[in-house]
Amino acid sequence: MPTFRVHGPLDVTTAATTRADLTALLAAPGHDDLVVDLLQVGPVDPVGLGLLVGMHRQAQRVGRRLVLAQVPPRVMRMLTITRLSRVMTIIESLRIEDELRIADGRNPDDPSATIAAELTIELPMDSVPAEAPRAG
Repeated sequence: MPTFRVHGPLDVTTAATTRADLTALLAAPGHDDLVVDLLQVGPVDPVGLGLLVGMHRQAQRVGRRLVLAQVPPRVMRMLTITRLSRVMTIIESLRIEDELRIADGRNPDDPSATIAAELTIELPMDSVPAEAPRAG
């Protein structure tokens, strides 16, 4: 199952790049959930929160789920206050596969419940290139 690890801020400075990368992962063939590991996320502003909501909706449109994993308490507070924690799939465990198997109703001991290999994309979030102006 594809896993996208966020290192650094998820804010207005990184939203465009992060959105493009997550969109590419959702466009890849397959029906696996897309896991966004937030263990090492930096500050999350309203733009970053909006990005997660938008990606959640985009995943639903293609019949997949966006799963937030290892959400830090400060981000979890934002998700709870905005009631997004009721809508989005959030898991705490480091053993993502087992929680998803259980959440999907599959028996973890069943060989057919095997989940695809993990794909990790790590982006340096401290230096984001400026976007080129769009031709209009």
